[in-house]
Amino acid sequence: MKTRPSIFWQVLSLSLFVLITALAINTAVVLLAPQPRPAGYTLTEAAKALKTGETRLSNGRILKTETGSDLPGFIPEMRRDDKGEPILRPYEVFLRERLARALNVPLEDVWVDDRPQFYGPYGRRPSRPPTPPVIAHTNEATTGTAQTSTSRQRSGVHSGAPLHTLPENLKQQITFPAFYAAWKMPDGQYRSLIRPKPWLEPWQINLLLGFALTAMIITPVAWLLSQRLTRPITTLARGAAQINFTARARPLTPEGPSEVRAAAEALNAMQLRIRKQMENRTAIIAAIAHDLKTPLAKLRLRVETLPEANRESMVRDIADMDSLIRSALMFASAGTAAQDFARLDLSALVQSLCDDLSELYGVEAETIEDGVTVSGNTETLRRILTNLIENACRYAGHSRLGLRSENGRAIIRLTDQGPGIAPSELEAVLEPFYRVESSRNRDTGGAGLGLSIAQALTESHGGTLKLENGKPTGLVAIVDLPLA
Repeated sequence: MKTRPSIFWQVLSLSLFVLITALAINTAVVLLAPQPRPAGYTLTEAAKALKTGETRLSNGRILKTETGSDLPGFIPEMRRDDKGEPILRPYEVFLRERLARALNVPLEDVWVDDRPQFYGPYGRRPSRPPTPPVIAHTNEATTGTAQTSTSRQRSGVHSGAPLHTLPENLKQQITFPAFYAAWKMPDGQYRSLIRPKPWLEPWQINLLLGFALTAMIITPVAWLLSQRLTRPITTLARGAAQINFTARARPLTPEGPSEVRAAAEALNAMQLRIRKQMENRTAIIAAIAHDLKTPLAKLRLRVETLPEANRESMVRDIADMDSLIRSALMFASAGTAAQDFARLDLSALVQSLCDDLSELYGVEAETIEDGVTVSGNTETLRRILTNLIENACRYAGHSRLGLRSENGRAIIRLTDQGPGIAPSELEAVLEPFYRVESSRNRDTGGAGLGLSIAQALTESHGGTLKLENGKPTGLVAIVDLPLA
């Protein structure tokens, strides 16, 4: 017997696999992915953008500028002292000095503000706390600037080389975080940098890359494991749909996870119990029918001694009772009657049935496809079609019988031109003892078991019986059987 771990452990294993794989992939991306290029720009790139209007940064983005006669928006927002001079930090003083040198313009024509900005639900605002400022004093006679030692001490720069004494090539070696800068051009217009606003930051790209790799690896594995997990359940559902209660019915094969095996075993036990109940019912009805034969035989003998005037009606009643008992016995044993199945030529059977019953029931052959074979019992199939033909003859007087194969199925159609059946009763008439004609007169409606017997025998062959109203009138009985 083929066994597998329970569904609980398979689902748990799949969940742990997904979790561990996701963590491993994202950890690998964090540790092994190349370091993203800085998101800012060098002083050289900033100066080139201010000179030419735009430039391509080392990280591949485009640093653009905007030119206008109005003062750039960040300049009025800069903090100023009592004299109206901008209050700058040492870092901003350094950027301003070096950018002015790179542009080869006077210092008073350059403005720099390195305040980080972000866009939130309340608009743009500085994201750094206030820091002790330093006042930048400009020397209008030169292109350089000098910061007093007192202001440097107040700014906290006490050791190491002053910022303005750092190497000149620093503006090419270091990528600074994106800062605001503006230049007053000789024509009086202002050109200012437009900070790049990428849709995704480098760290976000790496994070999404980890997600994408995780999905690419986990999706096919999860699909294969899910298929492996659901295959036994699908097989069980398919087998359960084919369960029947005849002696030929095969039990389900318990395989797969423990839960699926337990369900298959429970269905097999249920199938066996229902089959035994049906066999017991059939045995009881057969015993009752057998026991009724003796009193019926006695009644027939006593009828012979009655006067001729009363004899005919009593003989007819006894015959009706005998027919009803046989019909009930046939219906009760319909599920187990078709036990000896063999491959047979359904085309020949349908044609011979039309020939035999054409004069008695007015049935004629329609289109009968040759070579249609099924696995079944000849007598049972003849009983199915005879019941349907008798029913059509009783209500329509004439019918047409046809046969064709379609999509691995044998389709038998019996069509008549009778009054048809109300749509609400098309399924009800297949129930035992149900009669559309409610008078209970056996001369006009029968016992109400003919269609029920035909349906039970059809289902014992793995087929279906369906009734439809014809167009414009009549009734169509469709017997659908699997091909052999």
